[in-house]
This record gives sequence, structure tokens and C-alpha cells, in this order.
Amino acid sequence: MSDSIFFTLLSRPEFAIFDFAPGETHTISTPEAIAKARHLIEVLTAHCLDELGFDPLDSRTHDVQFHSDLSAWCTKHVLPLCGDDPSRIKVVKAAIRNAAVLSDYLYPHHDVISRTHLARVTLAGIALDDFAGHDEAPQFGHYVFDILMGSEKASNRGGWLGLFTKVVREYIAHFGETDPRAGVLGGEVLFQYISSLENEKRFDGNVLQVPPHLRPPLASAGGEGDESGYHGCCPSGYARWLRAQSGGSAAYIAGLFHGVPFDYWITSLSSLLRFTDLVNDLMSFSKEVLVPASQGNGNNQVNGNGNNQMNGIGNNQVNGAHKEGGEMDINYITLQTLARRQAGVRSRFGEVANHKNLYTSRDGLCEMMDELVQVVREADKAFVEYPKHCDEDQRQRWNMDQAARVWTAYKNGFIRMHIDAPRWSSEGLKAAVHDRDAWARLKGRI
Repeated sequence: MSDSIFFTLLSRPEFAIFDFAPGETHTISTPEAIAKARHLIEVLTAHCLDELGFDPLDSRTHDVQFHSDLSAWCTKHVLPLCGDDPSRIKVVKAAIRNAAVLSDYLYPHHDVISRTHLARVTLAGIALDDFAGHDEAPQFGHYVFDILMGSEKASNRGGWLGLFTKVVREYIAHFGETDPRAGVLGGEVLFQYISSLENEKRFDGNVLQVPPHLRPPLASAGGEGDESGYHGCCPSGYARWLRAQSGGSAAYIAGLFHGVPFDYWITSLSSLLRFTDLVNDLMSFSKEVLVPASQGNGNNQVNGNGNNQMNGIGNNQVNGAHKEGGEMDINYITLQTLARRQAGVRSRFGEVANHKNLYTSRDGLCEMMDELVQVVREADKAFVEYPKHCDEDQRQRWNMDQAARVWTAYKNGFIRMHIDAPRWSSEGLKAAVHDRDAWARLKGRI
């Protein structure tokens, strides 16, 4: 395991608490165990962020006029879609604030028009995934189909999907004005985002409704699946593919490098997308996986918030056995763990309390943080180190200084947004982020 940065840390006995898998019994069920597990996640995150070179001071901007203009636009074009429902109006107003803050953190060096387009597509995406689009959810499956087929209804659609179509097309026009490839890249993934909502809907909150290769064995009386149900025939890429669709990450990256030649940053796209998704997955682990059973139903299903900048794959995770038909909410962590187990991947942490010593959430955390460090180092080399090998003409031709500046701001801002926002439950990180001594103490409290 010498190629793993975090294997030694996660090998400590305290982290055995994460040796569980979807649909099987695990021990993080009492308030004490949940508090312990959340603290350990903050310890792991602090170690990981240091490896990423995270700088909490390089984080965000705040433009009062931008916030005011966005609010005025939403009053005219968005709030009327809520009708007279005060609960919807309240949630949409909160989404407006969140979309504006997201632009503050991710695009601090961008012009107000670019930040406006980012905020508008974010707001429309959140609205469709949260509550506002529920009335239109039956249309999700045909939405992109109608657009690709040139259907008249695609152009004349109203409601929340109509708003989404409008702001996506405006996004494409703005970010594709110099090079259409950038606008198309972002626009494609925004339309795919709606298709991903249809995919998630088909899971119906039941682990036995995921694609057949991933499904775990039915739970026995002991809370674990029948060993004969592990077939070792599961492909490995489904969770990552669905995660890339549902997060909308490429839309943020295409806009991030507005003004930088497409051919300069496109070679780093895969690393940039994985950074965006993995940071969110790591920072969402506590709120999705480590949720008190009292917040769930009789089957320990829990209710939470979405997990991506546009609310990502699913909403939640589980914290107990699922013996009644496999009911649970489905997210990236769930799907990845199911796939690894059904592919026969063994846990790297030795004897663990599950069938055949198969992959568990502890392995998932280790894999996730190792990959996160790898992709950040790749992006740092591409945007910060590479220009040092180029002459001044090359640096100006490819706008390398701007690329380095916006990538560094995006990296630090995206992380800091997760630390600052209450929804990601990072109180320990938030309290220590400006105090290096407190940060060091947090890393040592295992």
C-alpha cells in the first residue's frame, strides 16, 4: 500500500468504525458513535486538505451590486413560478442566496456577467432537483430527447424546465462567444443533468432498484447478504459516469476558463471534474452517511440535502441495516461501494466484519482522498508549474497567468465554501481554519 497517502492513517483501529457497506448492519447508530465518526471525518479531511495545499485566505469575493441584480432578476423571472406557496418562495429565496454565494467563492476573478450566468444555471438546477420541479418530474425523461429531436414542445416549454432551457442557452451563448466548444461543453452537461435526475428517480430510494450488476445480496437475519449473491461480475465505471452527469461540474469548469484558450485547459478537464466531485463527496460524507437514525424512517432511511453544487447524485446515505426490501437513498458513495463489492474487490484493511473481507466505506474514503490528491497535483502542475517552462510569448498567447489564477482561486474557494456552509456540518474545520495551531491540534485528535 506504499502508493496510498492515507492508508497508514486509516489503518489505525479508530477508523474501523467505517467498515460497513450499503444494506448491511454497522455500528454507527448511537449519538455517541455518530459524533465520534463525524470527528474522525474532520480529522481525515484536515489531513487531506493539507496535502492539497489548501489556502483558506484565497477564497472569495463579495459584490453587493451583483447580489442585488441577481435578486431583482429572480423576483421578475423565478419567484412567479412559485405561485402563492410561501414555503416554495422561502426555499427559492434561500436558493438564490446560495447561487450567489457559489459564484462568490468559485469565480472571484470573473466579470459580473460570467458570475451571473453561473448563478442562474445553478439556481435553476437546484430548483428542479429540490422541490420546484417535482410537478414536472414526469417530463425529465423526455426533456433532452425533445430538445435533440427538435420537438416544438422543447422550444415552447414553460415552467421550471422552460426557465432552465432559457438560462442554459444564455450560458452557452456567453461562454461560447469566443470558442463555441466551451459553451457547448458546459451546455451539454447541463442538459445531461436533467437526464441524470430521471436516472435517480428510477432508483426509487431502494438499493434493489439500482442496475442489476450492482445489487447486493438480500440481507439475512444477521444483517448481511447471502454470500452466494456476490458474483464478481460488476463493471467498475457506472458510479463515476452517473456522478459526472449529475453534478454539472463541467459547466463550472467551462465557465471558469472564460478568456483562456480552450486548447490550453481542456487537457486538464478530467482532473478538474474529479476535483470538483471528490471534494464535494468527501465534505458531504458526514451529512449523508453519518445521520442520526431519528431523522430517518423505520428502515433507517434518512432525509438530507443534495450532495453536489447542483445537488448531485441522490440526497442521502444510511446508517443501519436494511432488511426490509433494501430501502435507502442512493448516492455516489453507495453506488461505488456496491460496485466494488460486487466486483470482488477486497478491503485493503485486512480482516473486516463483512463477507469475504470485501471493500467497505473505509476503503472508499481512502480511495477518494488518494485520488483527490492525485488530481489536484496534476492540475497544479498543468496551471502553476507548466508556465515556468514557457517563454513570455507563450505565456501571453495562452493566457497562462489567468489560468493559474482562476484555478488556484477555484480550488481554494470550492473547498472553503464547503467548510463555511452549515449544510456540510464541518464545525470543527470551520473553527480551526484560520488558526494553524488549532488546525494541527484537530489533525492530532484521533
